[in-house]
Amino acid sequence: MERFSRFFQSEQTVNTSALSKAEQQRLADETLQADMAQIAVKEGKLIGKGPGKSTQCYVLPHPYSDYIYSIIIEEYGLLGGLFVMFLYIWLFYRCVSIVRGCRTTFSAITVGGLGGVIVIQAMLHILVNVGIFPVTGHTLPLVSLGGTSFVIISGAFGIILSVSRKREEAESIIQEKELQEKEEKRAAREEKKAAQKEEGPTDEEARNLLENLEIQE
Repeated sequence: MERFSRFFQSEQTVNTSALSKAEQQRLADETLQADMAQIAVKEGKLIGKGPGKSTQCYVLPHPYSDYIYSIIIEEYGLLGGLFVMFLYIWLFYRCVSIVRGCRTTFSAITVGGLGGVIVIQAMLHILVNVGIFPVTGHTLPLVSLGGTSFVIISGAFGIILSVSRKREEAESIIQEKELQEKEEKRAAREEKKAAQKEEGPTDEEARNLLENLEIQE
């Protein structure tokens, strides 16, 4: 909480002129990452500088892990940043749809929890990079450089896809059973009609035939 309170303090409350050069340098070092990330975001503008043309990646600490989103905005602009954010929002929507289709509580909690963790981590990373939240050190799932994070997030995706596949298999089995029941009912109706034809006309049909003959005469 102390980090958040210090981050959201107004810059006017900090009187740097009364501090020594060492203290001023220490404060500058504390905000170096956030300052460089904001510069990268501002330089990206609408369409960015182009792939591989980032300049802040050479001065920004951990540009391909903790601050990859700011580099994406610098190279691909605001449109590229919004597209990446849209992908995570779409992922969240897909997880919600899978949760709604789950037939067991365990599967629903598993997919909802893993999907929520991935999307929340992505949103935290994005908010830190654009300067809304203080530095937290969260990576951007499946985008940031990092072996351990990549393996864990890949495992989470594997579990989600496994639950989704099982749900699709269950739905296909149910559809097959429904089609089979419809075919059996249709076959039973046809057999009943065939049996009625073999037995001859019913009393009602016989009366209708006699009435038609009388009318014709």
